[in-house]
This record gives sequence, C-alpha cells and structure tokens, in this order.
Amino acid sequence: MEWNLVKIDSQDGKNAPFVSIGRGKLEFSAKACKLLEDATGRNFLEYKYAQIYTGTEKGKVAIAVKFLTEYKEDSLEVTHKVAKGSTITSMIIQSKGTIQRVFGAINANDTMIRRNVEFVGEDMLRI
Repeated sequence: MEWNLVKIDSQDGKNAPFVSIGRGKLEFSAKACKLLEDATGRNFLEYKYAQIYTGTEKGKVAIAVKFLTEYKEDSLEVTHKVAKGSTITSMIIQSKGTIQRVFGAINANDTMIRRNVEFVGEDMLRI
C-alpha cells in the first residue's frame, strides 16, 4: 500500500478562526480570540459580555457577535475555560434558548458544528 499525505487547508479549522455552535452555546476558538485581539488591541479576557446581531445580505441571513467590556441591554455573559488553574484561550457564550432561536433547534442540544468567523469592525465577529 502507498500512503499519501493529506494536505491541510487553512479552512480546515486548526489554522482558521472559527466558532463551534451547539449544545446551547457558542464557543470561539483561540484563533478567533486572536483575530479579535489583533483587530481591536484588546485582550480577549477584557470581553465580559456579547450581543448577537442578525441581518440580511443578498437575501441570506447574516449573524454576528459583538463583544463588550461592559453590560448593555440584551447582552449575554462571556465566560472562559479554565484548566489546571490556567485560562484557556476561548470565549464561550451560553444561552440555550437564544442559540436555538438564532441558529435552529438542531444545534441546541447534542450537535456541534463549526463555522468560520471574520472581523467586521466594532469588536464584532461575523459567523
């Protein structure tokens, strides 16, 4: 048998900023945190809250998350994973009802899906 190396595409997840959606939460990867940090100059730990926005572009629904340092109306808390006393680079927004309403019931309980994110300005990542 001859083995062939699988080429890793930057969109495969490891090298791309992404969010995992499901189980009632949004979990932003380390690369997504770095994208936000590089664009805003803020440490990801400064973000304590987030607002979810929806819009329409070319007839399709667009979804973005705006990260906040202080509470504003219709904000959800941003949490961070801690393992062995160290904070892991990620941002988590948990709200089963909101996630289900915005992303659909299929992603509310058991299924996790990944979507790439991009910085679109004003502390906001588009999913």
